Amino acid sequence: MRVIERSYSISFSPRPRAGRTAFLVSNASGDDHDFWLTGGGKTFRTQRLDGGGSQRINATLKTGVRYRYFCAVGSHAQAGMSGSFVAR
Repeated sequence: MRVIERSYSISFSPRPRAGRTAFLVSNASGDDHDFWLTGGGKTFRTQRLDGGGSQRINATLKTGVRYRYFCAVGSHAQAGMSGSFVAR
């Protein structure tokens, strides 16, 4: 699962599905970003990524659970780097 962070958006390819998932988070901008994923009582996150940086995180997503994702750097989440999905 690829996660691309740009100023100021986050996109997934393909959409996240329930089960064990490896997220390869890549920062495709010149700004620093991080990636947080919360839901089902769990939190997963990357370290702060410099422009061009990437990091892999592993998560087990539960069917029917709503997960929230966001960048916690500065006001990036409020500027559009946030969202949610339901694992199917």
